[in-house]
Amino acid sequence: MHTEALTQPELAALAAGAPGAALVGRLGGYVAGPPMQWLWAIRESQVREHPADLEWIARPLFVDGVEPAVGIAGFHAAPSPEGSVEISYEIDPAHRGRGFASRAAALLVAEARASGRVRTVVASVAPSNEASLRIVRRLGFEQVGVVDDPEDGPELVFHLPLAG
Repeated sequence: MHTEALTQPELAALAAGAPGAALVGRLGGYVAGPPMQWLWAIRESQVREHPADLEWIARPLFVDGVEPAVGIAGFHAAPSPEGSVEISYEIDPAHRGRGFASRAAALLVAEARASGRVRTVVASVAPSNEASLRIVRRLGFEQVGVVDDPEDGPELVFHLPLAG
């Protein structure tokens, strides 16, 4: 399993809802289509203001032997000055129930650790999202609070401190 960073032109095309046949073929209709266009629009605007976020934000998620992309995985932004990043993943409904979300979350934690820039990995999960709650708890995240997300409503906030 791996992610592939998007180029700024690819991100702009996805955000505009005009990815072209080649990009749709590589990413699939879920990742490159209307279900995820809202996310690409947010991230494209973000990258225009903070270009360094491009390498950290949501990226297409691929599994060897499975085409096209099975979902997206990445971070909300580059690490904060305090060294924290928030993980984000979404699996195409056609590929759910195969452990891809668990693997994606573990991949992101490993990526954060390997960067040398992250001290804390954050996950915000809706209280009703039992699958993601199991994933973050299995990875060792500890609940530290609750936030009221203006778009998603109440979310449980989890932290995973990374050693040294």
